[in-house]
Amino acid sequence: MVRKVLLIAFVIFTARVSFPQSPSSTQNEINSEFQIAVSLFDAQQFQEALKIFQWIAKQTENPKTTASILFSAKIFLGEKSFSSAERTLSEFLNLYPGSKYFDEAKLLFAETLSESGREKEAIRFLIENLPERNDKNSLEREKKFIRPLLVEKLSTEEVEDLLRRNAGNELTPLLLTSLIKKNLSIGNSENARTFFDRLLSDFPTSDEVTEAVSLLNNSPSITSAFSPKVILCLLPLTNIHGYENEPAKDILEGIKYAIHEYNSLSGNQFALAIKNTKRDSLQISRIVKDIESHKNYSAVVGPIFSDETQLFLNASEKLSLPVISPTATDDNLQAENKLFYQANTSMELHGKVMAQFIYRVENKRSIAVIFPQIGNASVIAKNFMTEFKSLGGKIVPQSYPARTLSKESIVIDLKKEMKGVEGIFIPLNDNVVIPVMLSALVKHGIDLPIYGNQDWFTTKGLETATSLSEKLTFTSDSFIDFQDEDITAFSQKYFEITGKEINSNNLYGYDAAKYLLKILTLSERGLRSFEETISNAEPFEGIHNSIVFEQSKINSSLNIVRYHQGKFELVERFEYKPKGKK
Repeated sequence: MVRKVLLIAFVIFTARVSFPQSPSSTQNEINSEFQIAVSLFDAQQFQEALKIFQWIAKQTENPKTTASILFSAKIFLGEKSFSSAERTLSEFLNLYPGSKYFDEAKLLFAETLSESGREKEAIRFLIENLPERNDKNSLEREKKFIRPLLVEKLSTEEVEDLLRRNAGNELTPLLLTSLIKKNLSIGNSENARTFFDRLLSDFPTSDEVTEAVSLLNNSPSITSAFSPKVILCLLPLTNIHGYENEPAKDILEGIKYAIHEYNSLSGNQFALAIKNTKRDSLQISRIVKDIESHKNYSAVVGPIFSDETQLFLNASEKLSLPVISPTATDDNLQAENKLFYQANTSMELHGKVMAQFIYRVENKRSIAVIFPQIGNASVIAKNFMTEFKSLGGKIVPQSYPARTLSKESIVIDLKKEMKGVEGIFIPLNDNVVIPVMLSALVKHGIDLPIYGNQDWFTTKGLETATSLSEKLTFTSDSFIDFQDEDITAFSQKYFEITGKEINSNNLYGYDAAKYLLKILTLSERGLRSFEETISNAEPFEGIHNSIVFEQSKINSSLNIVRYHQGKFELVERFEYKPKGKK
């Protein structure tokens, strides 16, 4: 929301300025005094620190003004001088609405009201002055402050009154969850279910859904008939040390949007319970135990990394719960669980798909292969060669040590075997070698179609070897044409709901979740098992790629992308077909 100057009705103090300014000292002197005051504050010598902070606040406005005022308020609050803390913070919020300390001052003001016995005013103040829409960290801090007050200090009627007055804002899910908890505590399961149904209907992807499901599951007053449709989302939103994982957060945003879109268009309603795997075996084991005790999850979306996916599958082998990973790529994961599916294509299939495309679509029968001896590119190359030869094609292989700096010797050796070769397949582990590789090919007069994996997508320097780069074709598990009208319209709707521009990680999550919702719905309507429904489903046309599980439980579709006149273009979405299938 647009931050406004707050007119705080709770304080009597109305003077225009509380901090009269004195002739300015030098900034160096102010900085030095500020550091002394902070050291005194840390040493709990609060009165000595307060004198310096107040002195700095009285100087002509400077970079330490707002911090000094805030420290002064903290000292007043710590000493239970509530009127002084309230007056100081009230003036701060009115004078410095653009300060980087604004949200901290706002929370401190609410804390002052609460500690002076005015909890309801504190909650109302925060609810009516929420942080900006995308400031999730400030919102979480405010939720953490408000949550115990709602349950411990306010009556059920008072929380219901807050809900009526503030329905629809970002703290509404917290109010609903508090009402669920309060009603369960007095044995009113009917009201608790009513508030849960409202949470599920209006805020199915809110963080509070996970807590609400757990509350009802663990309540003895709730009967076994309680069976909400809840998708469990498992993502490494942080690591074990608390550092945030941005790609995982982006994938989560896409999953949330898919749930929102589905609920908006369908008579069915699904909620999303979110759990942080931390990419950690102990955390994943705890999550599995929770799943075992709560029988109302419809399916799991996630995890996203192959290693944590393997950990989850090993720990959950007794569960009969559908699991779909948006991005795991290892080839053997699906063997561990009959209901596990990979929406992303494996490294093995990258090689096989390109082999079939070159043989069946490009109609070429002899291909040279340049590849490193280790890494994903090696896996892709070996599967390409095996598949291409099984189709009846001829392979001219040329491997090289991964750390080879010179690519010219590789090309020289390959040139001796180039008779009849119709193209070159060059899968890569690292796109930095591309300009060097292209330069060596041009230098030695090799002018043939180039095929590769998706590392070619992110390279620079294709324009330096135009004759070859214009013949470049490669596989990619994601391709988004932002010039397409349908994608433009989708991006606009996504922005209206989330306030964020769409990216490829969002779409990995969105497409996987949308596909999962489709299969769950078809399974319910057709009274078929999840596994049977998938095996009979039509290919799913996602935004970043298609999802096809006709032959196995690993997506067999890849984008075929071509470089043409300085930009990448989608040739087609190609589905791998085992030998003998068309």
